[in-house]
Amino acid sequence: MKKTIYFYLLSIAIVAIISCKPSKEKKIEKISMLEKELLSDKVNIDTSKAEELILLYKDYADNFKSDSLSPEYLLKAADISMNLSKGQQAIDLLDKILTDFKKYYKAPDCLFLKAYILENQLNDLKNAEKTYKEFLEKYPNHAFAVSAKSAIENLGIPADVLIKKFEEQNKSKKDSLKI
Repeated sequence: MKKTIYFYLLSIAIVAIISCKPSKEKKIEKISMLEKELLSDKVNIDTSKAEELILLYKDYADNFKSDSLSPEYLLKAADISMNLSKGQQAIDLLDKILTDFKKYYKAPDCLFLKAYILENQLNDLKNAEKTYKEFLEKYPNHAFAVSAKSAIENLGIPADVLIKKFEEQNKSKKDSLKI
């Protein structure tokens, strides 16, 4: 008799725990709805909705670590963070992808984006260079390899100086073609 009571109590507890957790599908649906709301006004971004979406993405990834959507959602969260000028938050999200989802097919893009954010938003040129070099070491034939090399060569050079440098290079190329 006691075993039967324990069994029923255990069953009720399990059902209660399972029913309290929002399902995977409900989380995906909520994320999709908020994405549509956020993207409906392309002129004015509602930062509170953007922050809420980042939290939903992170929550999904924390609860469904083996799901293929998890790294995708984390990358979207990093992208939104970057666009909200929250560079460190974006770096943390990219690091989570690079650590927890090593085989994610967009891992090279994540590493390059990390270097870009370090350079352009956080002005951490030392770590940007280190990350660009890591990118080149791991992915020497990637489409972004040329950009990574160029970024390393031009780290710390002010934009106006770079523009002048490129204009001079273009002029010398045009002059050499005239010959």
